[in-house]
Amino acid sequence: MNQRLAALRFFYIQTLKRAWSVAETPYPKKVLKLRSFSVKEEVARLINAALTPFHRIVLMTLYATGVRRAELARLKISDIDSQRMVIHIQGGKDARIVTSCSAPSCWMPYASTGVA
Repeated sequence: MNQRLAALRFFYIQTLKRAWSVAETPYPKKVLKLRSFSVKEEVARLINAALTPFHRIVLMTLYATGVRRAELARLKISDIDSQRMVIHIQGGKDARIVTSCSAPSCWMPYASTGVA
């Protein structure tokens, strides 16, 4: 598309000797590419950089469950069902039950602190 627009611009300016308005030309949107990185290593570095065990638990819960920050802030101990390994999210964008935290490794920080 850019090549065709450049050809039209050349045709108008050089051949027809007419003005070319860049503001009125519909250029295609630039494609933004995300940088490539190793997710597991960066998440591990972020979690290991936590200053307190509480911050570490918060980061691990955010990563393991995929809940929003505001949903995690409203989380109560009664919302955590450690027997079924389920977290009930109350008052979020959508009422939902997070079951993605079923791996025992997700619950280890809670078990060591006596939260659940």
